[in-house]
Amino acid sequence: MRRVLGRALERFGYRVLSAADGAEALAALEQRHWAVDLVISDANMPKMTGPELYRALRASGRAIRFLSTSGGPTRLNADAAEPDPYLRVLPKPWTVEELVTAVRDLLNVPVPAGVSDR
Repeated sequence: MRRVLGRALERFGYRVLSAADGAEALAALEQRHWAVDLVISDANMPKMTGPELYRALRASGRAIRFLSTSGGPTRLNADAAEPDPYLRVLPKPWTVEELVTAVRDLLNVPVPAGVSDR
């Protein structure tokens, strides 16, 4: 599925890096010396789920935009006092058009000056 998703986004001009699971994604993000604009994650992955990846990124202080896809209810950020403006959940099943719209909308959310996205 991640190859299909990656090819679809590349057709729309996005540069895509992929990881096999949440733990691999987190390790790759920690090693990068350049900004990553958006993480797309399935809610259910081996080794580290999408919600666990999201919480790990937030705990590290990163203001990276995060799009979670889920086939069921998700409690991402449900207990926060204020919703995370950098988080969106895209319910399954989704179309490529819905995915690209969600990506574009989330990328349009500005990261405030002085907030780390690395």
